[in-house]
Amino acid sequence: MKKKLALTVCALVFSVSLFAQIRQYIPIVKPVMHEKTRNFLLEFGNEFIKSGEKDIGNYFRAWAEGGFGSGFLYVDPETGDNYVITNRHVVSYGKTVTLQFEQEDGSILNFDNCPVVAISEKLDVALVALPEAARKKFTQGLTILTTAPAEGDEIWTAGYPGLLSKPSWQLGKGTISNNRAKVEQLADPELFKLYQHTAPIDGGSSGGPLLIKDTKLPGGYAIVGMNTWKILDRQDTNFAIPSVYILDFIKEYKASLTLDKEQNLKDRLNDFIIASKGDSFIKLAKYVSYEFVADYGPQLIDVAYQRMNSTHREFLMRAFILEPVEGMRLAIAYLIYMNLNVSKVLKADFETMTISDNESVISIAMEKSQTPSRWIFEQGTWRISSLESVNNLKPAKNYNVVAPYFSLSGGLGVAGTGAGYTLDLNIGGGLFFYGFSISAIGTTQQFTKSEWKGYPDYTYVTTTQTADISLFVFSENFGIQLPIPLGSVSLIPYAGAGISIFNSMDSQYDSLNMGYNYFYGAELYIPSINLGFGAQSRGCQSLTDFGGIVFTVPTLLVVYAKLGL
Repeated sequence: MKKKLALTVCALVFSVSLFAQIRQYIPIVKPVMHEKTRNFLLEFGNEFIKSGEKDIGNYFRAWAEGGFGSGFLYVDPETGDNYVITNRHVVSYGKTVTLQFEQEDGSILNFDNCPVVAISEKLDVALVALPEAARKKFTQGLTILTTAPAEGDEIWTAGYPGLLSKPSWQLGKGTISNNRAKVEQLADPELFKLYQHTAPIDGGSSGGPLLIKDTKLPGGYAIVGMNTWKILDRQDTNFAIPSVYILDFIKEYKASLTLDKEQNLKDRLNDFIIASKGDSFIKLAKYVSYEFVADYGPQLIDVAYQRMNSTHREFLMRAFILEPVEGMRLAIAYLIYMNLNVSKVLKADFETMTISDNESVISIAMEKSQTPSRWIFEQGTWRISSLESVNNLKPAKNYNVVAPYFSLSGGLGVAGTGAGYTLDLNIGGGLFFYGFSISAIGTTQQFTKSEWKGYPDYTYVTTTQTADISLFVFSENFGIQLPIPLGSVSLIPYAGAGISIFNSMDSQYDSLNMGYNYFYGAELYIPSINLGFGAQSRGCQSLTDFGGIVFTVPTLLVVYAKLGL
């Protein structure tokens, strides 16, 4: 009995010792935001607090103070240099990173001003170097294995998820539930297969290692992946990036150190030009530096919002609320795209390029002009930090609220002695728009009816009749509109014309008429809620008939509501 008890105690002591050791390899990772960006978010949050929206204000203030994640130590076997591997989303907006290692005695070993030396644009992976003076502080890290664990294998998660908003150590156990998961929203399934597992992870766990136990190795564990995502609406569904992809990323980083920096910049510029000619501004965001965001983001997000259609505005606001820094980055990407995409000729003028170790200035040549740009070497890649034609943009005092690009309208009105309704679908948020409308009009009217009479000697007789008729009118419309800013709304007068087909909905007066329509009106549009209200006058004129009856369509006076899509 004593022997069994002694063995049990020894096992517990050994287990506790392993737990203590493993913490030394897994730091808390805290990105340090650019000071200008931090101050903007603090002021932005304070404005909400002053207006009584404390929850929203505190949310942005929390962003300003910076978040935290986890990581794990990596010691280069060839050079002995020390790095921490973590998720890109943990450190992406950081100018530098602070790393905190908890020691066996509970003290914290702190490393400030750690540079992000590489990020992956394909996977959520980043590499942080320890400061130059401490680059060889550690002699070994946890072993990284490339063999995939089998489904059902026991695995562990380690890191510092938040507990009452502060990082708190957690070592949790689970199993591999899918060792080759394909999730398109997380990683390109053609290139990457992920580990799905049931071990606990929470906010702050990102970047921490996925482990298997091996008491023969340093720390008692080996790394098989990096914890990255958690599916909130499904139980125990967490995802890790397999370690084989992480080691491939490190190999790519080491290979990049031997590349010619000038040629690397030229290749990056050519890719930037191709993206600027592409079909989406979103693809330009990865070229925008966080220094650009710090210097111009607060100003340019207002400019971008003013110039976007309602769909892009909604996308930008969602991005900004989810990740404010990335939202400003997208806004800058949009303005760069709108500035460069319109030019038929677009290229980097390499003859104007000057380059130093981490900075370059080069002009972007467009069809009729050139605009200087500045590029910096940030997080292991070249990114644009200014574009003169975009830097100088200022938000309008009363911004020009444009009409929604897609809109659906419905209205009721009067037509002579009757009534009617309309349904319109319009496309085009600028000066011109195009669309379709359907109208139904019930009215008492006089109309002419022509028919053959008098068997066997037919004569063509035209008579004038009066009847209650319900008309159905389908129109194809072309119009022009001129938004006039009025603070947070716009007054939009408009006019247009089009081609119409109309017929009676009563079988006894069946006759297809073709002609034209004309309309004019005005509306108030509120972009913040994508709603508009207006009044319109619409008329139709028949040019020809198929059925012997020529209808006179009374002018329809309509009040309507519009939904921006």
